[in-house]
Amino acid sequence: MLVAIIPARKNSIRIKKKNIKSFFGKTMLTRAIDLVKKTKIFDYICVTTDDLHVKKICEKKNVSLIINRPKKLSSNKISTQSVIKHACEYLKKIKKLNFTYVCCLYPCTPLLNPEDLVISFKTLKKNPKKFVYPVIRYRHPIQRAFKLSKNLEPKFYNIKNTFIDTSKFSPSYHDSGQFYFGTYENWISKKKFMHIDAKCLELPFYRAVDIDNKEDWKIAEIFYRSKKF
Repeated sequence: MLVAIIPARKNSIRIKKKNIKSFFGKTMLTRAIDLVKKTKIFDYICVTTDDLHVKKICEKKNVSLIINRPKKLSSNKISTQSVIKHACEYLKKIKKLNFTYVCCLYPCTPLLNPEDLVISFKTLKKNPKKFVYPVIRYRHPIQRAFKLSKNLEPKFYNIKNTFIDTSKFSPSYHDSGQFYFGTYENWISKKKFMHIDAKCLELPFYRAVDIDNKEDWKIAEIFYRSKKF
């Protein structure tokens, strides 16, 4: 059995009430729940939250289970893996659900397609000892990256790379911050780490925005309007 767990805490820092903020007529959380339902691969949808408004949305959307997230797991310093581990153990030990696979889906993922989740689940079943998550390729070689000084002067991490043609560098990737698939055993393990013990699904840059601030939100709106996904 496959369970979707959506972590949706109350106090988002840089965008107020991000998880229940409207995005083209639907709240972000509503879009995430609809996405899960469209895949038709999940046996249960679970939301772990400390927010009464989130709970009301879940009730309207007939979410299978709502977990009252403990205060100690509701700060921005708590890792996603800790939150999902708590939810998994609650579902298994308290609710007595018998499941093998778990997908952690963030609420603010309006650019994903159902197929992204379906493909990732198939990958997990072929590689049950791994986590599976989507990544995006950096648009420019990170080997030529630099930071800016207070005087807005470039400070290269490796000045030698500025003299190497960009075509000579291998592509680099980063976590797109959208979802993670894993087995129950891997989620609760202290020896498995979701970013390291993994297989990845590459997404085009216009189909995943890790929405952390207002600029990210505007970029997501632009990509959504373009309908390239």
